[in-house]
Parts: sequence; C-alpha cells; structure tokens
Amino acid sequence: MKTILQTDNLTKIYKIGKVETHALRGVSLEIKQGEFVAVMGQSGCGKSTLLHLLGGLLSPTGGKIIIDGEDLSKVSDAQRTDIRRRKIGFVFQRFNLFPTLTADGNLRLAERIHSGNGGNAERRREVLSLLKLESKMNNKPLERGNFRRRRRRKIQKIRSWHKRCGLFRFAGRSQQDGL
Repeated sequence: MKTILQTDNLTKIYKIGKVETHALRGVSLEIKQGEFVAVMGQSGCGKSTLLHLLGGLLSPTGGKIIIDGEDLSKVSDAQRTDIRRRKIGFVFQRFNLFPTLTADGNLRLAERIHSGNGGNAERRREVLSLLKLESKMNNKPLERGNFRRRRRRKIQKIRSWHKRCGLFRFAGRSQQDGL
C-alpha cells in the first residue's frame, strides 16, 4: 500500500514570552492508504497540536510532514493552503454550516471553494436525497425542525468529503470549539 501520510521527528514548540512549551517532541509515523488511525491520550498531551499540524493548519517547529509526496514543512502558506484544499478533509464536531444559507447553498459553497464554480445542482440533490433532506433543500439550518443534529452533521461531512480526494479525514474538536 502507498504511504499517504508520514512524519519524521516532528516537533512543535509554543513560545509565550520567554517560556517555551514543548507540545510535540520527535513524533514519527507512517500511515498507508486504507489504514484507520486513532489518536488517543490524556488531556494536554499534544493530540490537537498533532492533528492541526497534519492538517496543515499549523507549521511545525522542526521535522517533516509529507502528505501524498508533498512536504508540508517546506512550502509557503499559500502552497500549504492549496495542498489542504486539494488533499485534506476536516470533519468537526460542530456543524460549521452557514446559518444564513440553505442546505443547497451550503453545499454550493463547498463546491465553489473546491472547484471554483457553483457545481452541479443534480449532485447536490443526490447528496440531500441520501441524507433524506431533499424536501429541505431550500431550508436554512435552523429551519429544519428540532435542529436535526444528526442530519446536519451528515451534511457537514458531505461538504468536507465532497473533495473526493480519498486521502484521509480528521474528526474531532476544532479550535473554534474553545478546546
């Protein structure tokens, strides 16, 4: 199997004034296509820092992050953003839907971010049908009745997975969750 994610001696040090906090010290790992990996540990051990680094949201202090042959640790912010857009999908615990957009509008926005155009209306209808939300296509998130948390979460996942990059997905809490 092809290696899709690799780190070599990954480190992250946060500096606040003269105080240095070592969040990661020498993390090396290799994940092959098709593998499932869980990141577990006690509070404060660096799980979120690791996921933010692997997702290209942070830059490492040292070491390498190689995603599908591209070294995230050696590229500019703009290049890292492009790699993240093309190869990495995020699934957050919060829904991250725009409350002023309809279900169709949220999906159209994801398509526009990914491909640069408004996408395919038939594909959006298909996605909403799979979620049993086709009748709610023109409803905003808070208009879907009793918040329908599970289905809204599915819409968020579909937005993230819409990229069809097939590499890997992150699940968990985001920084905006205050954690």
